Amino acid sequence: MPYTKPLAPQPYAKMRRLLKGYDFTGPSLAAILGCTAPTARDRIQHPEKLTLEDLDKLRRYGHVPLEEIKDAFER
Repeated sequence: MPYTKPLAPQPYAKMRRLLKGYDFTGPSLAAILGCTAPTARDRIQHPEKLTLEDLDKLRRYGHVPLEEIKDAFER
């Protein structure tokens, strides 16, 4: 079997998994964040664009526990 390099860890992969784990889609996340569905889909794909205000809305209206949000940012 040929040697393949191990994949480098993706930044914010834990946050992406958290959003997917709570089954947030573009329209459902858009309703929580108060933005358009394409913007919400972009934030699912690129969680580094989430602001602190967005994370607070996820906690309050998306019912994601604060501990899980903190764990998603730990290395």
